Amino acid sequence: MHKIGKVAEIAGISLKTLRHYDKIGLLKPKMKDFNGFRYYSYEDLLKLQQILFYKELDFSLNDIIQIYSSADFSPLESLKNQKILLSYKIKKFENLVNTIEKTINQIENKKENILMLSDEELYDGFTTEQAQEYKNEAINRWGNTVIESEMRIKKLGKDGWKNLKDNGEKITKSLAVLMDKYPEHPDVQDQIILWHDYINNFYDCTPEMLLELGKMYTEDKRFKNHYEKYKVGLAEFIYKAIQYYFDERIYLKKA
Repeated sequence: MHKIGKVAEIAGISLKTLRHYDKIGLLKPKMKDFNGFRYYSYEDLLKLQQILFYKELDFSLNDIIQIYSSADFSPLESLKNQKILLSYKIKKFENLVNTIEKTINQIENKKENILMLSDEELYDGFTTEQAQEYKNEAINRWGNTVIESEMRIKKLGKDGWKNLKDNGEKITKSLAVLMDKYPEHPDVQDQIILWHDYINNFYDCTPEMLLELGKMYTEDKRFKNHYEKYKVGLAEFIYKAIQYYFDERIYLKKA
């Protein structure tokens, strides 16, 4: 049994609130002594918890009284329903936070005179269907990394995005020129370091992710065809160079 002061402290509410709940019959203490002091049981605390959940869900006190007055009221079912309703509310607030974040980004970008890229500009050269297909496929493979990457690119603006693409083009052409050397050659490895830095502009790319990307360049026909346009065998050459970078430049440094 807990005195009213202790219950108020535990629940983070006022003594006045608990007295009001008692007065309207919403939460009557288990007992009162001859001095009128209220004592609350464990069951009272559970009921108070549910009352506060309903309050958090914007139920009025009259609504809560009606719920508890129902003949088929079940504390367990009530908690299950509250869990569902609170989950919806959490999702709603998550969406609101995302909206606020987007608005903040737009305001900050306007202050910096940066025009964020649209979806159409981001996927320039693809049809709407192709863009959505690639996006869905990437989300299935990489998850939230795709969303992070899109936001980073859009915030670059048109000029920033063009410069980034030009840099990627430059590194790719340099690797094609270096194919007469072996993948382990220092000149080739210097370009792989630049390539890793380039990918990090899109998202935080771990060495493991870079290795997975290199493998995808050889296994996915779309990527392989893209690199084959520069020079036949370039996709495989890049993958081998990344493998060496991964094994020698990353893990031997850790050893």
